[in-house]
Amino acid sequence: MRPLKRSSRRTVAEMRSEMIENNAVFLDWSFKIKTDSKNNTPENRNAFFTISEKGFFVFENGCILPHPYYSKKGKDGPARFRGHKASISIFHQPKTQSDANRNEDGWPTNMEISHLCHWSACMNPDHLLWEPRWKNWKRLYCFGCDCNNDPPCLSKFHPSSYWEDESNWPSKIGYDRISELKSRLPKLVKVLPKDHFKKVDLKATNRLKRLKKKRIHDKQTKRKKKSRKLK
Repeated sequence: MRPLKRSSRRTVAEMRSEMIENNAVFLDWSFKIKTDSKNNTPENRNAFFTISEKGFFVFENGCILPHPYYSKKGKDGPARFRGHKASISIFHQPKTQSDANRNEDGWPTNMEISHLCHWSACMNPDHLLWEPRWKNWKRLYCFGCDCNNDPPCLSKFHPSSYWEDESNWPSKIGYDRISELKSRLPKLVKVLPKDHFKKVDLKATNRLKRLKKKRIHDKQTKRKKKSRKLK
């Protein structure tokens, strides 16, 4: 699947249909989201649920990816938020920045989002954490050896170019392997039925059809009135 460009956006129903065709699943995160969290602002919550309603890809290694539109930045992705940023904003309280940008050894201490799985598009909260930049950089040298990181990496490091090739991706786990799917999800995350959004999508599709017919009718009426005036 290629990310959607801004000029060719589709409806939510079309995006969901595309995800289902590619073995995606719908997940309910409401039980995991802490309502008393200071970082659980309406803006962060809306961003996360906007991503969530499109569905997710769940992989054998436990990684969870959103629709490709929320995995990229720049021309092929949204400028406002991406999947992993929405996830860490909801499930991990940002660590406070230190006054100094470097520690006593000269290493940068700015806080960054770190991926324990080394897949930058992953938004599984169990794979994300806030770390100082020097520690995040140290993970770039994790090649399956004992790098003494705490917590430890979940897999060896791969550059972003490695994940751009979908042939390198682990196998997806869909509704056809429901028991295995549930075992790969974070705690308190529930699996929604495959047809959970069917009624909503059907209603939205019918509404768009009615609006399209109305626009065509209005154009035809306008042309007829214009032709009468000319006569």
